[in-house]
Amino acid sequence: MQTSEICVWRLRKFIKQLEEYRPTSNSRTLLSLLLPPNKNLDKINGLLSSFHVCFPGAKSSLPTTDRLLRQAIVGIREVITSYKKAPDTGLVVYSGYVTTETGSTKKLVVSYQPYIPLHSSLYLCDDHFHTKPLYELLRYDSYEYGFVVVDGNGYLIAKLSGNSTQTLAKLRVDLPNKHGR
Repeated sequence: MQTSEICVWRLRKFIKQLEEYRPTSNSRTLLSLLLPPNKNLDKINGLLSSFHVCFPGAKSSLPTTDRLLRQAIVGIREVITSYKKAPDTGLVVYSGYVTTETGSTKKLVVSYQPYIPLHSSLYLCDDHFHTKPLYELLRYDSYEYGFVVVDGNGYLIAKLSGNSTQTLAKLRVDLPNKHGR
């Protein structure tokens, strides 16, 4: 399908751009946030309002690092508040101050809605953007496989698409023991 190929191409380009960015200082001030479709955005926004959400390695005695990290969190909060609820496929947000090719500093806040649903959540402060979960989306198989499992206790009908399964029908039966009297 052509639209699927275009989505994959856009995702590859997006990942490549993210991997080229480096922080303005040698500190952990780049934030990566991945939210699956069922996450409550108000709860995430409340967690982000507290600076101590980052793991302890992100807190620094340097005032510049604190300021950069706080402003990156504000950037993520601005993106999250623009949504009333999490998109059907989830939401990916990257934020932080990066050094451009010319050596100048700019604030970067990028959001992405994946073309297939996310199955994991992630919140990390680091010296690079975490793109490994996006690579997992690239491994997604566009084919769907159906399977039927039948045993003495019932049956299960499901479909497998990429790394997710969906149960379509399930029946459990209690048959009498053939040796019962």
